[in-house]
Amino acid sequence: MHSDFFRVKGAHPVYAEIVRDAGDSLLMRILKYLEGDVYEEESWISRDLFETCMRTGYLSPAERPEIERLRA
Repeated sequence: MHSDFFRVKGAHPVYAEIVRDAGDSLLMRILKYLEGDVYEEESWISRDLFETCMRTGYLSPAERPEIERLRA
């Protein structure tokens, strides 16, 4: 299994965290850092989409402290 925390490729700091693994789908918490605020949302994605995002570099592993700094 992959790390539970990921950086989403893009201009703004966006992170994703696996909340629940349901086999063929994953519940992801998305953390968006925009204009000094952190926005959180949760969304289900298919395992196939997750694997594609990892393979193409859209998601890359990130350490927990990197995310925690955004919440501070």
